[in-house]
Amino acid sequence: MPAEPAARKPAVEIFFGFALVWLLNIVQLAFAQLWAYQWTWTFLSTSWFSRQFLGFTQLFYLVPILIYAHRQRRTYFFASAVVAASITFLFTTACWELEHSLFGAGS
Repeated sequence: MPAEPAARKPAVEIFFGFALVWLLNIVQLAFAQLWAYQWTWTFLSTSWFSRQFLGFTQLFYLVPILIYAHRQRRTYFFASAVVAASITFLFTTACWELEHSLFGAGS
């Protein structure tokens, strides 16, 4: 049985959940840029690739964070991380759909 966590304020837990997920999203986009420059891709094709797979690749670092938060019984952190990931997914999907409706399926 994991030990009971120290008393934390819910607002702090919620802030850390959102901040961690969105910070890791930024780090992921930066790594995608560095990886693309290694393969001499252009910036536009790299940002397209990053946006297309952001929601999917987010699972690789989000699932371990959620497992850790669940085991430590950090419910506010867990919930805010799920909400932040959902917002990221919805925003990415909306931007992708907007791009296709404005520029066509060939972009």
